[in-house]
Amino acid sequence: MISFFKVEKVVVSDEKIKKAMVLLLERAKLLVEQSGTASLAAIISRQLSSKDKEVAAILSGGNIELDKLIYILKEEVA
Repeated sequence: MISFFKVEKVVVSDEKIKKAMVLLLERAKLLVEQSGTASLAAIISRQLSSKDKEVAAILSGGNIELDKLIYILKEEVA
């Protein structure tokens, strides 16, 4: 049972969020909207002090317009 939560807040750039979206699409075959990838973006950009800790990232939402997704993919994959 989890008896203690430590909440840490960080600011993640749009570029890091886009990279996390593409990572999820390429590796996990998951489509997650921008706000839903913020936690993963913070983890993979090493903005959280997660060394030697168990960390959970909540991935949520698939509400993204097709033209916005295409734009992000063209930016990040090219």
